[in-house]
Amino acid sequence: NCQLSILNAEPHSAKYYRCCERTMFQTSAQKPPPIFTFLTIALCVAVHIIIFVFTVNDLTLAFNARLVLFDFQLYRLLTSVYVHGGLLHIFFNMSSTFYIQSSLERQHGTLPMAYLIGCLIVLIGALQLILASVLWSVGFPSSMYENAVGYSGVLFSLLHLHSAQASSRSIYGFVEVPGWVYPWALLVLISVVMPNISWQGH
Repeated sequence: NCQLSILNAEPHSAKYYRCCERTMFQTSAQKPPPIFTFLTIALCVAVHIIIFVFTVNDLTLAFNARLVLFDFQLYRLLTSVYVHGGLLHIFFNMSSTFYIQSSLERQHGTLPMAYLIGCLIVLIGALQLILASVLWSVGFPSSMYENAVGYSGVLFSLLHLHSAQASSRSIYGFVEVPGWVYPWALLVLISVVMPNISWQGH
């Protein structure tokens, strides 16, 4: 019984957070997502369908540092978050959104979650611009032309906030790493499975 395991486990231990996480996932799977998480998933799916049906070039909506900085296409900071590069991309992101964002929204409320996501979108966009500019200035001009799409950056941020509470986390049951390392280790693992992901976007 996971609830008994939580009571018996040492607070902030790996066992404690594994049990909490399992309970969180079970709760999320048994209930529909809260309203803001539902709207997030619905928007991403709707955008993906529209792009597919009307054969929209998703690069016109993707984040591109050069086009944002020099052509002032600021809308890309927002549109790029809700565009995905394929069925696998949107499936993994929306599955993670369903579990992670649902849990956090239930804990903290819909309005605080909406405010947090809005702040994260702005912050992630700003950090992408800064990183691309720094890389360009030290001899990596391609960073200014890289296109990035997806909700992954927001999810990575939420996962980092959640994982930072744990002293350690298990990567699919194979190896345990410090809580603050977990999102980065997971990103490295995902980059092996999906080598075309954008490091800047995460």
